[in-house]
Amino acid sequence: MSGPAWAAFLLAGAVGVALVGVNYWRREPAARARWVLGGLRASALLLLLLLLFDPGTPSGDDRAAREVVLLDASLSMTAPGPDGSRWDEAVRRARAAADRVLLFGDGAEPLSSDSIPDAPRHTRSSAVEAVRVAAEAGARRVVVVTDGEVEDAGAAASAARRAGIELRWEVVSGEPAPNAALAEFEAPRWGEPGDSADASVAVATRGLASDETLRVEIRHGDTLLGVASIPATAAGGLVRVRVRFAVPGAAGSDARLDARVVPGGAHADDDVRTAYMRVAEEGGGVVVLAFRPDWEPRFLLPALEAATGLRTASYLASADGAWLRAGPRAGRIGAAAVASVARGADLLVLLGAGPALPDWASDLVRGGPPLVLLPSEDGSPAGLPVAGAAAADGEWYLADQPPASPLAAILGSLVVDSLPPLSAVRPVSPGAPAHGVALAARRGRRGPETPVLVVGERGRDRWAAPLATGFWRWSLRGGRSRAGYRQLWSAVAGWLLGAETTRADEPIRPLRQVVARGEHQEWAVRIPGETLTVTFTPEGGGAPLVRVAPIDDGAAALEALPPGHYAWEGSAGGSEPSVRGALTVESYTREFARPAAPLEDVGSAGGDGATRAAATRPLHASPWAWLLVVALLCAEWILRRREGLR
Repeated sequence: MSGPAWAAFLLAGAVGVALVGVNYWRREPAARARWVLGGLRASALLLLLLLLFDPGTPSGDDRAAREVVLLDASLSMTAPGPDGSRWDEAVRRARAAADRVLLFGDGAEPLSSDSIPDAPRHTRSSAVEAVRVAAEAGARRVVVVTDGEVEDAGAAASAARRAGIELRWEVVSGEPAPNAALAEFEAPRWGEPGDSADASVAVATRGLASDETLRVEIRHGDTLLGVASIPATAAGGLVRVRVRFAVPGAAGSDARLDARVVPGGAHADDDVRTAYMRVAEEGGGVVVLAFRPDWEPRFLLPALEAATGLRTASYLASADGAWLRAGPRAGRIGAAAVASVARGADLLVLLGAGPALPDWASDLVRGGPPLVLLPSEDGSPAGLPVAGAAAADGEWYLADQPPASPLAAILGSLVVDSLPPLSAVRPVSPGAPAHGVALAARRGRRGPETPVLVVGERGRDRWAAPLATGFWRWSLRGGRSRAGYRQLWSAVAGWLLGAETTRADEPIRPLRQVVARGEHQEWAVRIPGETLTVTFTPEGGGAPLVRVAPIDDGAAALEALPPGHYAWEGSAGGSEPSVRGALTVESYTREFARPAAPLEDVGSAGGDGATRAAATRPLHASPWAWLLVVALLCAEWILRRREGLR
């Protein structure tokens, strides 16, 4: 412990002893043994303070003087080594050095040398926690057997220095392992059959010949959808490329896209990444349904498209029950097709939605994609009663400062003086669900503020409801007013899309259809129940895997699965399985693309690759210190009772 730390301890100890004296000599009744009682309490207090400051204590016993071996169990150790894999060589060295080892990667795991697994399994290579565990066990020397691809070598060396132990790196080098890893793969979330789309791919290379050319292929099953060639870099680095591919599958299906880099290199598990695309004739992105004609869609769609980067589509209800599709593919479309499009939307906008809605639209209001609802003159749907039927006349100007809400940080910079007035402000009905006011306005710039935009959450769903008409005039005026219009809808769309939701036709679903290796799965559950049960069937056969987790506020977290593609079937509350889907656990991890660090220089004193200090052991690692605290407090309690004190 440093000099300033000792000074702080002495100061805190003096204050503590003074408080003990005040208690026994000023506040407590006089007792014959108060000197003994005060001494016991002061001693316990000083010892507790010392445990908080945690100084190192000399450790000269044989157990503390032993050498502890830390074995890197990250997946990068599967690369080729001098004789077999790097892992094989590292295990041989660890067994020759000690009877027990500490595996490190995602954490620290003590094992006997005979219990070391046949292959590494950790998706990280963090050594600092293992160094701390070894220090708390009283080790004086630590040998880290690794391939050099440690993500926190500096922090581990600092932890060893603070604990006063010697740290030595033992690197299993072997032959250089040329490798190409598919570090990133992003594909559109939806597509139309027969259309084409662009995927973004990033390849991390290391140790490849500078004249070598790599291929990136995108496949759906055995079908090659697209391919691109990229040059390799001898020094290593990240190369990005866009791959155009044909959208596969039939309408209404989720297509699995597998991207692969060829040739891969030392690690086969980092050659493939996966994405899922919803294939549909219509749908995806921002969908606007106008139940009554209005000017708002003409200005709202471009603003939402710019704010979200998603595709937009607009549909207008006609008197005969059919719908009119706007845009390049304008034409009539049936109500069933519009319902399918709305269910698959990432953001749904309902314009002029009143109490009398089709059943499929009412279901989407009660539980569907993130929703923007502009009520009709007759009010709003029964599932979301945010506005009454009456509309107040006059010109309504925004208040200078928006109320406190999730959107206040963005809307606070609106230049309200440049915005045209709104009209037809509807009041919030008495039966409205819990909500917050995002924007307020005054009639004629006078009088009390009235909400003109409210937002709310229902479970895991988010919604927004403008209670006034005429927002489109902001964009029509241009200049600062148009910028304010875009700012408004950027804030609304960003907040709505910031929550993971479960659509009405997906009562159980994973929040991510592609899960990183070693990570727990997060699920959204809409149907009632206390537990979620999901059965996973591996692609290509194999025993099904069952995962069970409690449901908390519509969410559940399932244990990690081995890498692979799975078909899943889920139920909640003991009901019959009725929800099915597909899920992928990727084999890729950043460990495969992590470069090796020059560990011989990390934290070394004199350049010999070791961190050296006096052999000490942290005080809190000694059980005798804690036993002494308990003994002092028990002795004080017994003597107080004998003296008649409580």
